[in-house]
Amino acid sequence: MRKLTIKNVGPISKTTEIEFNRFCILIGPQSNGKSTIAKVMSTCMWIEKEACTSLSTSVINTGTAFRLHLEDFHRMHGYIDPTLSYIEYQSDYISLVYNKGDFTLSFKNIESYHRQKISYVPSDRNVVTMKDIEKRELENTNFRSFLFDWLETNRHFNKDNTISILSLDIKYYYDAALKDKKDRLVHNNGKSYDISLYDASSGMQSAVPMTVLIHYLVNDYFDNYNKEISFEQRDKNIELSWRIVKYILQKNYPNKVTDDNYKSFFNDNIKTKQEHGDESAKKIMNEMRSFYKQLTEPESISFILEEPEQNLYPNTQVELIKDIVKACNGDHPSTLLITTHSPYILTAINNLIYAAKVGKNSPEAVEQIIPQKMWLSEDIVSAYRVADGTAEIIMDDEIKEIMAEKIDEVSQDINKQYELLAEIEYETNHED
Repeated sequence: MRKLTIKNVGPISKTTEIEFNRFCILIGPQSNGKSTIAKVMSTCMWIEKEACTSLSTSVINTGTAFRLHLEDFHRMHGYIDPTLSYIEYQSDYISLVYNKGDFTLSFKNIESYHRQKISYVPSDRNVVTMKDIEKRELENTNFRSFLFDWLETNRHFNKDNTISILSLDIKYYYDAALKDKKDRLVHNNGKSYDISLYDASSGMQSAVPMTVLIHYLVNDYFDNYNKEISFEQRDKNIELSWRIVKYILQKNYPNKVTDDNYKSFFNDNIKTKQEHGDESAKKIMNEMRSFYKQLTEPESISFILEEPEQNLYPNTQVELIKDIVKACNGDHPSTLLITTHSPYILTAINNLIYAAKVGKNSPEAVEQIIPQKMWLSEDIVSAYRVADGTAEIIMDDEIKEIMAEKIDEVSQDINKQYELLAEIEYETNHED
């Protein structure tokens, strides 16, 4: 379980605690802090990954470095006050605290950490459809990171390897032979149209990059990871391998191995003995190999999605969230944090939770309505309403679903206005 506590960060002025299950939904009025929470959470998860996969807490050394990274990468300049802001992130693996400019980072159970890829999908994702976007010089922000992920993803699809977009009778592919507008949408029948994503509707420009990226990351990404590793990452992995050697040796031989002699100790007492069949040396080597694989090969994805419903019709919003949940429930179970303004997203999530409940006793009948791969166990979902400087839990304690009265407060207000107007009309027509 990941837990985030923040205060005096952007619109979040009160002490706010968020527990992130595998699926976490943030809803609330405009500019009240949903994205602030998501961006802080994303940064803490990134630091966690960098620290754990390098066996070093030096990835961020000072409060200033932490603040500047948040401000620059997530475009949060002015959100953090070094004299007031408080951020605390606790997980099974690390403890991170930023307290009024001071910063501490420490390990907990680092040996249980498995590498994850963190994918932040910003609300301005449709900008990737611009012509020659890859040639533009961009600052190192979350959008640039998303763009790089997209440019690594879309090349894996072509006319012979298209990907369907929900159930819209549309497929996406990348045409490398074209001079520009290489991201293409084609009708399933292959005849009605074959258009550029650049010329598609705003809804498609928002949904396609997100859905294509998600489906690639939860599937082919894992098979392609070691094939596409950069030289920089290879150098990091070599350095990590020696850090693992030192870590494992100092754990097993605390009185014999030092920071100065661990390499010679490894060569003389582990590598050589293992080659001669020594069982204890073999055990140590296997422990090192296992830990190395655990820290270098991703096991899952952590998605942070800003407003997945953007520019989409309500029916498509519902289909989209079901498709995303199904993807995250696949062979590499992944985590999902969503910021949203859509009551349809929340209602759809409730249906998936309810399907899991009813499906315990009637799996075949429920499967006909909602496929089992979309079901959400109540204990892996958390939901919050972000407003008035804080966040409140909106999961009902008894039924373990999102509270109905919190899903669509705007419609409730509109209905109340309608009822008041109807009363006035009635009274006016019956004055006599």
